[in-house]
Amino acid sequence: MLGARRQVGAVMPASGRPPGTVVRYPANVHEIHRVLAVTAAAGAPSVGVELGLHVSAADRAAAADLVGEPSQPAIPKRAPTGQDARGTEPGAAGASVR
Repeated sequence: MLGARRQVGAVMPASGRPPGTVVRYPANVHEIHRVLAVTAAAGAPSVGVELGLHVSAADRAAAADLVGEPSQPAIPKRAPTGQDARGTEPGAAGASVR
């Protein structure tokens, strides 16, 4: 496969088995866990599912100079389930999508 030394993937139970290392396609989990199952099968160490972006005080001050202080976050934090921090699906009744 284009010179790769190793091939890793996920397959559905009814599918044939391709060459290389394969894991059963995890159908009932969030997409990030599907991808992480393949990377784990490839031998990559797990570092968790949390995403982080360090924003320093200087970054916040520079942003405030440009747009002013926000009254509330423009983008709600999302849990790995795809729900926002309130437990609401994006676009669900009563949910606000900014």
